[in-house]
Amino acid sequence: MNFVTMGNCYSILEDCFYRLAKLYPDSKIFIYDWDDGKYDFKRLKRINNNIVIINWPDANETNYMYQKVVCIHDCFLKNQEEPLVYFDSDVIITEKIDEIWDETWDIGVTWRPDYTYKVDEFGIEHWLNAGVLFINSVKKMNSLKFLEEWKKRCEKWSEKAWWLDQVELIKLFSEADKDLSKGANLTGTINVHGIRLRCKTFHYCIYNFLPEMKEPYREYYKFKPKILHFKSTWRKRKFELLPEKLRKRWIKLIKNNYDNNQLIKNLFYTPNEILRKYLKFKKYFTEKFKKLLSTLNFKRETEIGYWKTKNKKVKNLYSHEFSRGKDYLTVFNKLLPIEEGDNKVIADIGPGPIGGVLDCLNAKEKWAIEPIISEYKKDNIWLCKSENITLRETTCEEMKNVPSEYFDYVFSMNAIDHGGDIVLCLQNIYKILKKGEIFYLHVHCRTPEQLNVLHRQSFDEKLLLDWFRKIGFELKNYKVYEEDPIPTNRYRTFVGVLKKNEGK
Repeated sequence: MNFVTMGNCYSILEDCFYRLAKLYPDSKIFIYDWDDGKYDFKRLKRINNNIVIINWPDANETNYMYQKVVCIHDCFLKNQEEPLVYFDSDVIITEKIDEIWDETWDIGVTWRPDYTYKVDEFGIEHWLNAGVLFINSVKKMNSLKFLEEWKKRCEKWSEKAWWLDQVELIKLFSEADKDLSKGANLTGTINVHGIRLRCKTFHYCIYNFLPEMKEPYREYYKFKPKILHFKSTWRKRKFELLPEKLRKRWIKLIKNNYDNNQLIKNLFYTPNEILRKYLKFKKYFTEKFKKLLSTLNFKRETEIGYWKTKNKKVKNLYSHEFSRGKDYLTVFNKLLPIEEGDNKVIADIGPGPIGGVLDCLNAKEKWAIEPIISEYKKDNIWLCKSENITLRETTCEEMKNVPSEYFDYVFSMNAIDHGGDIVLCLQNIYKILKKGEIFYLHVHCRTPEQLNVLHRQSFDEKLLLDWFRKIGFELKNYKVYEEDPIPTNRYRTFVGVLKKNEGK
């Protein structure tokens, strides 16, 4: 059989790949890389030499669950000769599962009694989990037709919500001629465009086990699990904190259900609860402490204060920021290649003391739109080296003495959220672009708790996308990162390429 996964729980994946190398040394493992190479692929190859890496740039934070279905379909379409097991990146397969395969079914999913979970949001009871999926190859066309139908139904969602994969999976299984919601080891058929597809439920306690649940389902410990699904954030975090030897011992205890000893179970639950509360308190305290420091450190919490401090910290501010400018361009070029040339007119909004990316590009004209150029010059940190540069000491909200419909490219990195009205900034950038030309944007999506003196606007990617649409931008491509791809900021980051509507 083959295996396929995608996601970013790296330490859990490593453990799973190590075990799969021993359990199924001849099986291929397909990883759909959604994360722009954050995997340490050399390390993974050392762990398991059968790993196949597929770059998949279409995935981003707004469509992960839809892209999950697309990738599973893509993998089976190209590798139909062997049965396929899909598992989320927070899953560990600990024992062989050969016993599941026979000729009586095409698609297998784990049944689990989560009936009321998310029912208010989606109007459907949850009795399947999409974290582990079995795709048989006995009747290849049947399995493929099921995946195609699943993908087609997910495509119809205008917003690719987080639960769409599981919702549509349950809806498909609920169309079977038997009530598959009643439990595990049930098989029924569904009719998809005149083809009878066979669906089977597998027991979650064996094939999709949630370790160390505080209030386990009835009869939870009557089975020995073969597939562990961490699912919760704090379980994943605890696994990452455990030394490697303790991880192996912990998994062995779970597989044996703590030797069916209730006292041992209770002894495990107590430190679990303490750890969970500690991690929650640590996160809360860290955020509060950062906010307190931000309010106390007034001198640093100004734009010029930030750059003066940075100038002292790094050996060569120009070299440091020039390198970062190149990094920004690398990220942008992955979304849409930048065409340099002597006929281009470009601008950088809020470029800082070296001119942002202006020194990194060739252009006919270069404009720096920055409200504190005089302060940079006063403190001897205006370091931009471009000769054909035009300076405009103005905010993006005012955009004084900046011509309309003049620029081929406008760039803004970690800047337009520093003012007071990001929507007005976007509107003004739209005005100064030529029709049909391009805006490259990098901006942090901060929560209300992450705001400070320099960053006073809270928004997320959904709000950004709505603003773009209302202003008239055409979204060419974008990606949302959990952390900034350009170190060292740890904020959720939107990177996008926008085009001015040619008709406006």
